[in-house]
Amino acid sequence: MAEKIVDPEFCTTQDIMEAAGVTKLTVRSWVDRGLLPKPTKVSLGYPLGAFLRFPASALMRARFIVARRRAGDTLDEILALLQSEGAEGAAATGAKARLGRRR
Repeated sequence: MAEKIVDPEFCTTQDIMEAAGVTKLTVRSWVDRGLLPKPTKVSLGYPLGAFLRFPASALMRARFIVARRRAGDTLDEILALLQSEGAEGAAATGAKARLGRRR
């Protein structure tokens, strides 16, 4: 089996599904709610078809969302975190919050 060639700048819906352990419907739902950025549709022409391409940062965001859901946060709370601090800042804050809850 040939190894998948990964463009480090972008990821697909499948990449997000695998990284976060979620379904396609969940990814769509998160995009609709604003938790993940809207993807760009890329067409390879007939017969190869089209696919959706997300920025690579969507992988980290998806993992962050899953971690926060496991910690008991609602999607609205997670969205507020992402909007107030950006994905990287929220991910760092989430890690600190998880450590604080364990004590």
